[in-house]
Amino acid sequence: MTAELDTWLILREPGKVPVQKGPFAARTIAATLREFMKERPNALITVLTWHDGGPSVQDGPECLEMIDGRAKHIAARHRRSTREAFGRTAV
Repeated sequence: MTAELDTWLILREPGKVPVQKGPFAARTIAATLREFMKERPNALITVLTWHDGGPSVQDGPECLEMIDGRAKHIAARHRRSTREAFGRTAV
């Protein structure tokens, strides 16, 4: 595995089996997250990164906010749509 391809997304949508997408290059993950949030507004998105010999798991909207602070409104909108899709207590 190369350092260039070390990030995957796990998408969970209401009533569907979780889907793993990737690997993606770490340098493109912000754009990839924005695209997935736009195309799958109901999905809970988990970012799985492999580095230093082990996995790192992070919430997709949180990851986007950390990478690109200007995308805070995108992350907030995605959280709202996910809460609506899963119900307030699920997210």
